[in-house]
Amino acid sequence: MADLNFIGSSKQITQSDIEALEKRLNTSLPSSYRIFVLDVNGGRPNKIFFTKDGSEYVLNEFFPLFEGEMSFEGQFKDLKLDRNVLPKQLAAIADDAFGNLICISLSGDNKGGIYFWDHENYDDMPSMGSARFLAIDIDHFLQMLMENLGQ
Repeated sequence: MADLNFIGSSKQITQSDIEALEKRLNTSLPSSYRIFVLDVNGGRPNKIFFTKDGSEYVLNEFFPLFEGEMSFEGQFKDLKLDRNVLPKQLAAIADDAFGNLICISLSGDNKGGIYFWDHENYDDMPSMGSARFLAIDIDHFLQMLMENLGQ
């Protein structure tokens, strides 16, 4: 992450903050994501573009762990507990410029994997059919980010 800079990050969090959040949500965050949020608690990176399998994407921002509706905790409660629109293993960690979500897998064989969740391909039943695999973990996803398309 040495060449990534973030603007608009929320206040620094601690390991205790993460543990309290995990207890409130009855979940466990992947270790690479824990390290990421301890270092950068949300915000917009200077590199916002990425490609995967010929498709181009524009990242808007990463959600802070908590603090409001547009946080990991707020999105978890809204999309998973209240409305049940995301697949069981996914939780939103960021959004793109068009209302889609960048998610992390919280369980299963791909725990820690990063996915693109397309809100336009969503039907009434949450399934992985509306999610596209992007990277094996947050570190590999961050390495995919570019300042400009075509780099």
